Amino acid sequence: MSRYDALVDQLRANLARIPDERRLIALRDALGQLEESVLAVDDTGHYVGFSPRALAMTGYDADELLQMSVIELTPIPSTADGRELWAAFMRTGRQRGTYELRYKGGNPVAVRYWAYAGVIPGVHLSFLEDDSAASQGHIRGVA
Repeated sequence: MSRYDALVDQLRANLARIPDERRLIALRDALGQLEESVLAVDDTGHYVGFSPRALAMTGYDADELLQMSVIELTPIPSTADGRELWAAFMRTGRQRGTYELRYKGGNPVAVRYWAYAGVIPGVHLSFLEDDSAASQGHIRGVA
């Protein structure tokens, strides 16, 4: 059990009380208030929301990140691994591990992540923590 489990459960419960057509807006508002680094993606892997700390971690501004996908933030040599992790996540609904993000400008950023599927229908969250002490080029996920 991760320290993010209770936060995700609370988000799910709060968002379930909101009409479907307003849930994504409410989720974005909630993410904007979090101190944690968190990214929200849709079923196709495109970013649909984020916390301020996640923006700082990637180096992209809000408009740029909303035009990007998970694979676009994956360093080129790791793209195949990233696709495999995404497919496994979509099958299991939950995942944690280490990963590299491509910071704006191309430099890799090592992170630990905890991912949760279906926080609202079709939208998934990944909580990120800096893991720069991790060995570069190592991507691993655990369901």
